[in-house]
Amino acid sequence: ARAETQASSQDVLGLKANTSYTATVKSGSSGVKDVAGNTLEQDFGWTFTTAADNTLAPITTHTLSPPPNANGWNSSDVDVSLNATSAGGSEVKEITYSINGSEPNTVPGNVAGISLVDEGVSNISYHATDTAGNVEADKTFAVKVDKSAPQVTPANVVNHVWRNSPVSAEFTASDSGSGLANLADASFTLTASEESASEDQPTVVSRTFFDAAGNLTTRKVSALIDLTNPQVTASVTPQPNAAGWNNSNGTVEIRATDSLGGSGIKEITYSINGAQPKSITGASTDIPLSEEGITTISYSATDEAGNSAAQRVVTAKLDKGAPTSSIIARDSAGNGYTSGAWTNKDVTIELNAHDASGSGVKGISYSINGSANQTYNATNKILVTNDGVSTISYFATDRVGNRESPEKTFTVKLDKGAPKVTSAAPTGTGVARGTNLTATFSEMMDPTSINSTTFKIYECPSTTSTNCTTHVSNVAVSPSTDGLSATLNPYGSSSTLLLSKTRYKAVITTGAKDAVGNALDQNATTSGNQQKEWYFTTRA
Repeated sequence: ARAETQASSQDVLGLKANTSYTATVKSGSSGVKDVAGNTLEQDFGWTFTTAADNTLAPITTHTLSPPPNANGWNSSDVDVSLNATSAGGSEVKEITYSINGSEPNTVPGNVAGISLVDEGVSNISYHATDTAGNVEADKTFAVKVDKSAPQVTPANVVNHVWRNSPVSAEFTASDSGSGLANLADASFTLTASEESASEDQPTVVSRTFFDAAGNLTTRKVSALIDLTNPQVTASVTPQPNAAGWNNSNGTVEIRATDSLGGSGIKEITYSINGAQPKSITGASTDIPLSEEGITTISYSATDEAGNSAAQRVVTAKLDKGAPTSSIIARDSAGNGYTSGAWTNKDVTIELNAHDASGSGVKGISYSINGSANQTYNATNKILVTNDGVSTISYFATDRVGNRESPEKTFTVKLDKGAPKVTSAAPTGTGVARGTNLTATFSEMMDPTSINSTTFKIYECPSTTSTNCTTHVSNVAVSPSTDGLSATLNPYGSSSTLLLSKTRYKAVITTGAKDAVGNALDQNATTSGNQQKEWYFTTRA
């Protein structure tokens, strides 16, 4: 009884009028229980129907045939179907509709049909009325029809004359109905650029574009296009050597060909060493060569359609003269070195060569002191580090095989060893008081470095002392003419003799130098240059 009462209370439950419903009371652990917790023995179900509610207005829906596309447009006539159903139980009496605000049309019954054939946007409002006088609120929808293709200018472009360049045309498109589907189609360019297969098969490019309703228009550009350049080659006769040079007169042969089906060769054009170009009718020409040096010929060919081969260059080279070489020598201090001069610094030799006849220097060969020839490497210059006399012989060869003759020579005299005293006198005891001091050297000395400041004598305080500090300064020092020895007169021009029974110390300092400037070093095993010292004692 409680369920029936609730089922009839439509306003409370929000049930639809004039509608059948089924109600169920659930049993089981999740179902209805009494106050003691006992469950319903089994589910209990019943059905009921709500009373009619003649206060509810009918409900109308609309459908389009064909339906619009994704853009909301149709490209053909459209049939509109209006269908009304009762909401409260009363029958649908009629359907009323209006197009674009025009005088309403009323159609009896629950179905109305509208046929739309005009292009444009049709705004349709409609409602239904039932027999109880309930009137549905107006509903509105739009139907968009565009049956016209987009407009485009100009018309198709068709070129029937052969050409050697692309054909382009600019097009402008618009659509007064649904509008262009792609705004990029409003302005576009079509270019026919591919080569045509034949006169019967022109090059065609096209573009198809749509409006929002799906209507399409196509534009094309058609042209006969020949873009193939002729081919042109050149060769030198006789064939040059691996370096590209000849040593006798020759000929440059130029030959041109056109592609199969092409327009054919009209002429060959060439220029020698940048001179005014010459054009020769036909597909071949020969150019004689007799001038020594490098002859550069630029050449091309043109076909009857106006296509030209890319300008190419052929070089013919003739060389009969030998190259010339030169030498640059510097010591380790960076000073220039002259052939045959003595030096105490390592010498670096750089060889260079020039080929005035044109083929260019292939290489420079050299030998040292008659050894086997070597190929000069500019990265690793010739370095002379050994003492003594080194004679470098050298010559250049060009790329045609011409060899410089006669060979050139360059002499390096190197002395890096320190000189020393090989013998000295007097020594020991019982030396006569009028004896001169003499020293012999291991090599030629610089005479300017042998003097009283480098060759000295000291008086010792006793016959056993080595701490001899009393300098005998009135002496005369004379180097020999060959630079290999020197003499010290203890008292120069005076007639005074050395003291009797006196110990003397003789010294040749490191200020004494050989002819190339190496300082005296009496003991090479000791760090630093060492002076020469010796002692003697005079007799009574």
